[in-house]
Amino acid sequence: MMKRRCSWLLPLAMILATALPPLLMPSASLAADSLKEPSTGVEFSLIRRLPGQQTDLTLTGVGVRKKLIFKVYGFGFYVDAAAASSHLAAFRGQSAARLAQNEAIYESLMTLPGTRLAVMKFVRSVSGAKMKGALGEALEGVAASDPARNAFLRLWDEEIESGEEVSIAFFPDGKVVVYRRGREKGSVTSPDVARGLLESWLGASPVSASIKTGVVARIPEIL
Repeated sequence: MMKRRCSWLLPLAMILATALPPLLMPSASLAADSLKEPSTGVEFSLIRRLPGQQTDLTLTGVGVRKKLIFKVYGFGFYVDAAAASSHLAAFRGQSAARLAQNEAIYESLMTLPGTRLAVMKFVRSVSGAKMKGALGEALEGVAASDPARNAFLRLWDEEIESGEEVSIAFFPDGKVVVYRRGREKGSVTSPDVARGLLESWLGASPVSASIKTGVVARIPEIL
């Protein structure tokens, strides 16, 4: 009797599987479409597009920002793949491990003639004052009286909650745009501000070694 009941289970399961909408079914391609930052567990899609833009941006790698022993945010860095393919041609054929030891690749990413995007996915709440202070340190090389520097720092008055995503886009003309909750928070145009922020992650004294080495992990695939 038990065998007769079980014989119906397989056909029924097959019928339900084909009837379920695609969004309810496990996606075999999910892992291939994103990359998990292992320390925080947050996922970063391999391709992003900024609001109002037509160019797809490609993930170069991920890392984690810690403060002492506390994880603050998972970090993902994106580039215009077409611009990267041309501008980074000299690094083609090199492994990620070799690239991570080469300061020239980081300089090339900071001067890339294409859009770049830094995505921070917070796993810890951070007050506006603390975030502003951290970014102020990143911009120590920019004059305190610089209007663009001060305008940029004013964009960070609100607390950032755990689970929130904040992104900073860098355009070739020096424009820096902050996105929060999927919308543009504000912008400044200043190559000095852009450079200071990028150096905080990719420069000689980065805020996180994990971020600096992590952002070149997928460069060999992109090139």
